[in-house]
Amino acid sequence: MNKKIEYLDALRGLAILGVMTTHVTVAFPELLPITFHIGKNGSRGVQLFFIVSAFTLMLSLQRAGKLELKSFYIKRFFRIAPAFYMAFLFYFLFNVIKYILHQDHALSAYLTSNVIGTLAFLNVLRMDWLFSLVPGGWSISNEFLFYLVLPLIYVTCRSLKQAFIWLILTMMAGIALTMLSLHYYTYNPKLYMYYFYWFPNQLPIFCMGILLFFIVSYSKEARFSPQMANIFLWLSVFLMIALSTMKFEGYLLYFNHYLYGLLFSLFAFCLSVTQTKIFVNHFLVYIGQISFSMYLIHFFFVEMLLKCLKALHLYEPGNILSYVLMLLSVYILSIIAAHFSYHYLEWPGIQLGRKWIKKLNRQS
Repeated sequence: MNKKIEYLDALRGLAILGVMTTHVTVAFPELLPITFHIGKNGSRGVQLFFIVSAFTLMLSLQRAGKLELKSFYIKRFFRIAPAFYMAFLFYFLFNVIKYILHQDHALSAYLTSNVIGTLAFLNVLRMDWLFSLVPGGWSISNEFLFYLVLPLIYVTCRSLKQAFIWLILTMMAGIALTMLSLHYYTYNPKLYMYYFYWFPNQLPIFCMGILLFFIVSYSKEARFSPQMANIFLWLSVFLMIALSTMKFEGYLLYFNHYLYGLLFSLFAFCLSVTQTKIFVNHFLVYIGQISFSMYLIHFFFVEMLLKCLKALHLYEPGNILSYVLMLLSVYILSIIAAHFSYHYLEWPGIQLGRKWIKKLNRQS
């Protein structure tokens, strides 16, 4: 990999560690408040994924020099679909086993419309499709919807100024649509956070990644000082930690991710300049490369390890030692499983997409 862009995979590595930390942390609600809030807000790693994804796609399109829709969509589909569909099958079989063991109503969500919506990556468009069939599927649906609109953004966003306009417009639209929906749409109170997850409220985060792409591109000409970048890097880290200790209420529940997105963008920009080894190292770069598989599989390990702790009467919702041991176990098991998933599922899927594109190009 190009050493100059290794920091992008390192950012993905940080993102997946944050997300996994969240899903372990919420299983220990009696931890010290500061520990619980910081751990719980690791879920904002999803927004870091979105920023890096938008940045990387803009970089890829710039290098290609042109946008070929057919090749673009084939490549994006095969980047996500093989692992996602395998996860869909895996969790279906897992839920069948739980159903047979009478553990819960694990199969009640497998309605025809829900299955079709999930397999079409449209599950974030309806409240009752959001989480049910593939854990974490809401973010993958948002990613896929971004793929659908990116060509439009790309042809109308070719400068720093245009990227900034796109960010402002999508933020205004996201806030307006979310607030109007909260006020005027009747919905199940249990699903009140849907409007945090839906696409209009996440699109601005992708646009932050596009803006970041242009800022990084222009900074190469300006030769931003590494010393100054390092200062702002650690300032952004401090502000992210401080933000993570806060409890958001009211409308900030739906829009606090914009603050994280801006801090992530600052952090990513500074990292593009300094590439400090604390954050850009072989470990984080590698888990960044396998982060998609880690994202899909870690939910299973969280659930199973929690069941094991309870079965062995070792679970204490406020025990920091149990929390740390479970967190490390989820990290290790997810990395091992994702290593094989990436090499035997993700990468062959990517190669299949490339072969199909080459075949279509030869035919045309």
